[in-house]
Amino acid sequence: MLRRPVADQFKDLHHSMRADRARETGMWLVSSDVTGVRGDLRIAYGPTSLLSPRGEVVKQVPLMTTGMIVAEIS
Repeated sequence: MLRRPVADQFKDLHHSMRADRARETGMWLVSSDVTGVRGDLRIAYGPTSLLSPRGEVVKQVPLMTTGMIVAEIS
């Protein structure tokens, strides 16, 4: 959980950073992340997601939603 201004700054950057790591390693990347609000100051947007070795988002739980993804990879 981050302070709201920092969380808002990075909210749309999660996948770009993770996609870079997937492409660098050539491996699938599974990210399980926290979602929710703690008090008035802290928030976590998630997202729980699966990225391909090419950095493409294959599955994702929508931001601010509790859930899980299921995917078959080869």
